[in-house]
Amino acid sequence: MSAAEALPRVLLITGRADIGGGPEHVLQLVDGLAGRCQIFVACPQEAPYWDRYMNRVGSERMLAIPRRRLSLSALWALRRFVARQRIELIHSHGSAASAYSRPVGTLSAVPVVHTHHGLFFVSRPGGLKRRLRLLVERLLERFTSLSIFVSDGDQALARSAGFGFGASRMIRNGVAVPAEIATANRADAPLKIITVNNYSEAKNPDLLFEIIAKLAARPEAAVEVHVYGDGDGRAAFASALRAAGHDRFVRVHGAVPGLREQLPTHDIFLSCSRWEGLPYAVLEAMAAGLPTVLSRVPGHDEILAHGLDDCGYALGDPAEAVDRLLSFQTQDSRQFAGARAQAVVRQHFGAGEMLDRTWAAYCDVLEHPIAEWQPNV
Repeated sequence: MSAAEALPRVLLITGRADIGGGPEHVLQLVDGLAGRCQIFVACPQEAPYWDRYMNRVGSERMLAIPRRRLSLSALWALRRFVARQRIELIHSHGSAASAYSRPVGTLSAVPVVHTHHGLFFVSRPGGLKRRLRLLVERLLERFTSLSIFVSDGDQALARSAGFGFGASRMIRNGVAVPAEIATANRADAPLKIITVNNYSEAKNPDLLFEIIAKLAARPEAAVEVHVYGDGDGRAAFASALRAAGHDRFVRVHGAVPGLREQLPTHDIFLSCSRWEGLPYAVLEAMAAGLPTVLSRVPGHDEILAHGLDDCGYALGDPAEAVDRLLSFQTQDSRQFAGARAQAVVRQHFGAGEMLDRTWAAYCDVLEHPIAEWQPNV
């Protein structure tokens, strides 16, 4: 047996493979842990991440599952895949993936690590559906070797809802900070604001519309707003912009692969979320040297706490959000805030630390000393 074949065999499961923080997190693990373990992936067969995973691990290590939906046939196929590939550890990401990982892990006697990527259902108003989900989560936690939370806010939400008391670990999301970023001189150009929105309750498109309306009422402010992302409400949002005449300075782009590379062509990042885990889009914007203006909600608060209080605004106050945005109208103010944002990411939200902590968690669950597998960690 070769040294590579002797590495532990880990299956990563995600319930989505479209553009988003969860699929990107899985890709980071695929790339960053490649020399430490053998990686297998189960996810929906959708663009762009299915192809990205397959290009890394090979088609024989991939299994297609439905998008954010539990299927008994897919559950059985996953159990057979685990047995055939001799999987030693399962790591699921998000609630949809957990509906597969924990039953399959239990039936296959394979330990399960589960990462919660934003506990949105806990924050929603009460109802039968929410109560059932909480009941299921409390039950599934009994079949989880280790739960991972990406933020203090998520962990607090879990415990307030009656789970998250089992074996758990805090491993915050992290991104790489480029050594150098080439930015254009935009001193005399309109303030170019970028935001990413999937038109869901969590991402709060209604507040985004209110902020845009407030910007439109400030004739002294020369701005462009670029909205990226897709979802069921995109067409209605674009139509409302046109009806209000805001489309003269707002562009709705939809989902765009490779958005990370385009971030430096913008001036400032805006998030309107009602709740978050620890958002990759925000961290990537900060790593690219953009000031960020963020609603004060769990997930964002953990970023703002690192000396970025002047970048936060009250969730129900679009006027304060506009004031925050327009405080970065000069290129000097943006450069200072962007350098500060990069420093925060480098110090507190680096990809390397996230990968090392995840690998250490795997070794603990597998009961292998880290030194046995990765001498330099």
